[in-house]
Amino acid sequence: QPSNPLADAFASENKEEEKHDMKTVNYDLSKAQEKIKQLCIQGAVITFIHVKWGHLLPLVLSAVTSLSSLPDDPIFQLYFLNKSEEKNPDLKRPFKKSSPWGDMKEQYKKAKEEADAAIAAEEKKEAKKMVKNSSKQDEEPKKTK
Repeated sequence: QPSNPLADAFASENKEEEKHDMKTVNYDLSKAQEKIKQLCIQGAVITFIHVKWGHLLPLVLSAVTSLSSLPDDPIFQLYFLNKSEEKNPDLKRPFKKSSPWGDMKEQYKKAKEEADAAIAAEEKKEAKKMVKNSSKQDEEPKKTK
């Protein structure tokens, strides 16, 4: 069977999962290079859209989101904001992989648990009301006798 032509494109994701012994400087440099490559590709695509179709908004939004996400980057925090990894557990290497969806999965689980608890509490309330109503109905014929 022929090899996958996209294998090299996705190889970096698999390489990150493997554990390597490397110096912190080399690790930080590789992460900085990944970030620079990501920003260059994003900039090229957005610039193409601007040149080809004249859309200015994606160009502005891209610049704003790139700059606004910079303070959250661990490399930026370590080297430009002079934060230490001893004081900030999030800056310990290897850095946690950030999902494009953020903590959405955890938020979904928490919301689902809260909704299930609320439904269970409501059902319990309804059951108590039904028991009360049925006990009142049982007592009413006795009172009339």
